[in-house]
Amino acid sequence: MIKIEKMEISGLANALYGMRLPKNSNLLSDSYCLTYNYDNGEIFTIPLNDFNSHNKILRIIIGPKDKKLAENLILAGTDHGKWFRQIQLSFLLTAPMTAWWDIDTYKVATVKNSSSRMHKITSRPLTINDFSYDDKNGKIINNPFRDATILHLNNLILKYNSLPADSEEKENIFRQIIQDLPQSFNFTATYTCSAQTARAYYFARRNHKQKELRDLANFFAHLPNAQEISDFITIENKERYFK
Repeated sequence: MIKIEKMEISGLANALYGMRLPKNSNLLSDSYCLTYNYDNGEIFTIPLNDFNSHNKILRIIIGPKDKKLAENLILAGTDHGKWFRQIQLSFLLTAPMTAWWDIDTYKVATVKNSSSRMHKITSRPLTINDFSYDDKNGKIINNPFRDATILHLNNLILKYNSLPADSEEKENIFRQIIQDLPQSFNFTATYTCSAQTARAYYFARRNHKQKELRDLANFFAHLPNAQEISDFITIENKERYFK
């Protein structure tokens, strides 16, 4: 299973503005910002080119000309589409270790700050909810082996916590806990990546045999309250237009 929460998107306004700088075509921009003005408390719509630090952007409306240029720069490859790299996606992701190993191969413009086995694995007894023991439909599948694994780990945790801090056996018990921890153990992390990285992940993993990886690809294809970004992530094979 994966669980995604606390989604944030940043950098879209400056990314769209910078997209037109190579040809100094910013006067052709047709995007708008719904903004809140810090000075007078008013909410109003302004052209993207007029955005400044006195305004907080509430929403960006991407115009058809900017959308077409953005799409075709993306389709021209990662060099021309580097504007997309300036958009940052950040969210809280819970996933098993097997999924994290694959996600961590996408290390271009990513940051992860995760829960810690080192500090917290021995802080409490483990339960079945700490593991992705579910089938593809989300139903938890338990069996005697899994029950025995959790019991074994909890016995080690109990023993670890009963030993003095300077005990050599305590260190060995900790090593055994880490070594015996199943790949299905769930980690939670704040994960930040560029929209360009999300696009690369989507095309590489949308049909992957592991459900968690397909689910993350599907999340990128349907970002909450940001379908225009998802449309850029998933776009394929359109006629180029650079005006």
